[in-house]
Amino acid sequence: MVREPFRGSVVLVCMGRLCLGKVPVESLARFKREKPLKGPEGLCKGVYEPREPHRCRLRAVVEKELDRVQDLWESFASSLGPWLFRYREAAERFLDCGIPSKGFAHFKCPSCGHSLKVAFSCKTRLCPSCSRKRMTIWSEWLASEVLLDLPHRHWVLTVPKEVRKHFIRKRWLLNKLSATAASMLMRQMAVRCPEAGCVPGVVAVVQTSGDTLNFNPHVHIIATTHCLSPSGRLFKVPYIPYVKFARIWKTAVLFLLKNTKCIDQAEADYLWKRYLNGFNLNGETQDWVYDLSVSKRLAQYVLKPAMAESRVVFYDPERSKVFYVGRGPKDPETRKRRSMRMCMDSAEFLARLLVQVPPKGQKLVNYYGFYSNKVRGMWAKRGFRLSTLVKRIRRLKRERSWRTQLWRVYEVDPLICPSCGEEMVPLDLVFPPFSSILAQGP
Repeated sequence: MVREPFRGSVVLVCMGRLCLGKVPVESLARFKREKPLKGPEGLCKGVYEPREPHRCRLRAVVEKELDRVQDLWESFASSLGPWLFRYREAAERFLDCGIPSKGFAHFKCPSCGHSLKVAFSCKTRLCPSCSRKRMTIWSEWLASEVLLDLPHRHWVLTVPKEVRKHFIRKRWLLNKLSATAASMLMRQMAVRCPEAGCVPGVVAVVQTSGDTLNFNPHVHIIATTHCLSPSGRLFKVPYIPYVKFARIWKTAVLFLLKNTKCIDQAEADYLWKRYLNGFNLNGETQDWVYDLSVSKRLAQYVLKPAMAESRVVFYDPERSKVFYVGRGPKDPETRKRRSMRMCMDSAEFLARLLVQVPPKGQKLVNYYGFYSNKVRGMWAKRGFRLSTLVKRIRRLKRERSWRTQLWRVYEVDPLICPSCGEEMVPLDLVFPPFSSILAQGP
């Protein structure tokens, strides 16, 4: 029986609010450093060319297979859950992404009259382009505005296949899974500190996509290796043993599922005996010291989209097959997974992709410890960020702009006229009811 471990694990769900009111914010100021702003100043290395969504292979799959997938969804319902309206809504918005006839912004050069039409984006998590932009903006903000100049460690915590079906049908469980993982890690780090009430800085990101586009809910955690005490001292936390941590993670997940009535006592006993060494988790054995480029890459990895556009190699509409790049089994010598091409039925491929779309408004990124919103708000009030609030707002707007992101990724300024080199100015916003303006030209 596994009744006894569940009693002791009740404290895990309440550790997310651990001593936030006693965090000495002043002691963290010396680890916060300002990063220089980067924008579209300087010379361009090329001319901006708008993307061509009609050449996207993933868009072709969605356009031709959406109705077929909805008709065949009964065959996927046992493993992927019922058909939901948000799947079709996200797919239709993705099909309209980057299409000028669905609306665009019109820019014009005041010197030579050269014009540029930039189509509106869909901003859905199904779209690789919009997901890439969201990932780039968030990674830039996290690395430069949130993470302190301290060593960090990357943790990945997963759940077994037997319980993944509960997270498909009850998506709100993903938020509780993230809170449970962060609370458990904070608890294990706090008990290894010499002072009571110590907290680390934790960023938890929920992902649902596996290597083969299967539904695999797991939590990525970026945590500091030091804990901050109420007195303002930092303590280096010793490395937590894998076996012990995995067993504690198993106890916490089983308690969560049993407490939410997803599993009964008999199923909990079976899973307890089935996974004696605990649920699978992974953590870097070597800490990485804060570096802006490394922090960006790690942040982009934990928030990457379910399917990148470059991973779809070929789509055969006649045979209804999709060839994409996935990760195969581990190499017995190097113990690393190699990329390999995989083939899947196009209907199953799209069904697995649509399941990755989260409900509207679901929060997939959470902050705990001295990375929580409360503590970061205290930083801003006490002047640890920028000198004035106006400068901070201008900086955030500049960081998130479409022009700045294109400059950082491709080193191309889209608003520089390719004919005369002058900066183009916004002329008008055209929405779908007035899309006939496309035939009129600039």
